[in-house]
This record gives sequence, structure tokens and C-alpha cells, in this order.
Amino acid sequence: AGTTIPLIRAAMQAAAKQGRRLQLLASPWSPPAWMKTNGRMDNSDRPCLKAEARDAWAGYFLKWIDAYAKQGVPIWAITVQNEP
Repeated sequence: AGTTIPLIRAAMQAAAKQGRRLQLLASPWSPPAWMKTNGRMDNSDRPCLKAEARDAWAGYFLKWIDAYAKQGVPIWAITVQNEP
């Protein structure tokens, strides 16, 4: 994340100079292994988020989106995950 936010800010500024607005669509890679029924970060062959982890996973999302917003990088939209 050390270079990600400055890079996004630079892209936002470049878009603004052209009278445009950069809108970010974000997608998490995977919930932490402890939140998943298969206990792994990869090779999910089906949705495997534990029911009891749903609130915690939503909290991760919210904290991440809020942290970017506080850095001046608003997230326009999200996907649930980048893999099934």
C-alpha cells in the first residue's frame, strides 16, 4: 500500500486535468483463511465464507474503504471477490 495510494492519487489528478473523474472499482482477493470453511487463501471451489465470519468480513471491507477515503481516494464500487 506504500505506493498504491500515491499512484492512484496521481491517476486521479491526471483525470481531473482532462475534466474527468477517476472512479475506482475494488475487488478483494480472498477473506483470511480463518474465515473460510476450507481454511485456505486459495483454491476455493465454491463460496466458502463461514456464516459466523460474515460480520467480520464486512468489517474488513468497511475499514479498508474508510481508510482509502481518509487518504482522499474514494471507492466508487466493489465486487464481492475476484474468484468464485
